[in-house]
Amino acid sequence: RYFWSSREKYFEMAGWGEADVVTGDAGEDFSYDAVIQRLQEKLSSISFGVRYYGGFKFDPLDGRGERWKSFKSYRFVVPLLEIIRRTKGTFLCANLVLGSASDLARQISVLTDYLHDWVLSPEKNLSDLISKDEIDFANRVDIPNFDEWKKLVSLALDAISSDKFKKVVMARETTFNSKNELDPITILSKVLTYAEKSYAFCFNPVSGRAFLGISPECLFKVISTYLETEALAGTASRNGDEDEIKVSLLNNSKELHEHSLVVTALKDALATLTTYVQCDDKPSIFELPNLYHLHTKFRGVIGGDIGISQILASLHPTPAIGGYPKESALKWLKDNEPIDRGVYSGPVGWVSYDSAEFCVGIRSALVQKNEISLYAGAGIVEGSVPEHEWNELEQKIKSFLNIISS
Repeated sequence: RYFWSSREKYFEMAGWGEADVVTGDAGEDFSYDAVIQRLQEKLSSISFGVRYYGGFKFDPLDGRGERWKSFKSYRFVVPLLEIIRRTKGTFLCANLVLGSASDLARQISVLTDYLHDWVLSPEKNLSDLISKDEIDFANRVDIPNFDEWKKLVSLALDAISSDKFKKVVMARETTFNSKNELDPITILSKVLTYAEKSYAFCFNPVSGRAFLGISPECLFKVISTYLETEALAGTASRNGDEDEIKVSLLNNSKELHEHSLVVTALKDALATLTTYVQCDDKPSIFELPNLYHLHTKFRGVIGGDIGISQILASLHPTPAIGGYPKESALKWLKDNEPIDRGVYSGPVGWVSYDSAEFCVGIRSALVQKNEISLYAGAGIVEGSVPEHEWNELEQKIKSFLNIISS
């Protein structure tokens, strides 16, 4: 089962089954160019409007652990059956791969079952996908825990003082257990109430395992030769007088510095990707239900020899989820971060023949049978305080925590 929604909600897709899958094992030789080329070769010979949905691991070469094995280094799928909602209407789409007669017959049989169960059956409707069982969580485990977090922040600040890098983004994994097996679609339906101004996604490739989230951050959007991207970094909680908090955030030297590093990195990357680029003169406030972020938008025209794979390789990971400079920050994370991020903070989205849209896979969770792991990150720069950054992590998973505590 699959779900994708654009941030502005002009496009939403719910999908069942798999007409085609493009995937690769974690740790194998990897390049964005090879993956995108595989997708576009397939897309060049099929119907206009077909999209592959999926994502890449934050580090496609990181093959640690078992929990992300269903997603591999990258995994993209064309659903067998899609319900697509656009501004101009709602559409039912079926995708079939024309291969051998036996394989086509199998696809048609599976498709017929989905149609009967969820579209044509008078006894069922889509609300039946949502479990009515209560979600009961216990046994919270943080990796790193608070004491380990403080030590890691101290190490990062020492590295910043030694001019190894200017910023590094550290991630935390927070895991809860439930007495019952968790249904990812039910969890998604609940967190969608907090998805204002956010992408929403759910990738459920096998029973009992899914990656889902509500990310506010656009990595990039490409429509033919038009490109959009953004800097979304610098954060404040909405607790208190909102006007005062906005003014304070727009004048907070630490948050502005963190934001400026992302802006600088994007300007440098876009200089090699575009023939024309325009960006906001100064950051504005991006409002979420429980947080404010500093936001700078970029728009440009892609150079004639530039493709989606070059944009992916240049923009991911941005300093908002990796660090700055990129290479030194990523090396520090590889040596010190105690978790395999998997698809968390990786590029998540869709690819068509000449267009693509990827969000950054943050504010997200991995569901494994009766276990859910929540992921969040915080940018460490000169002046960061471990307790403040820990509290920021709590705010970033608040939509999930609200479900857990309700």
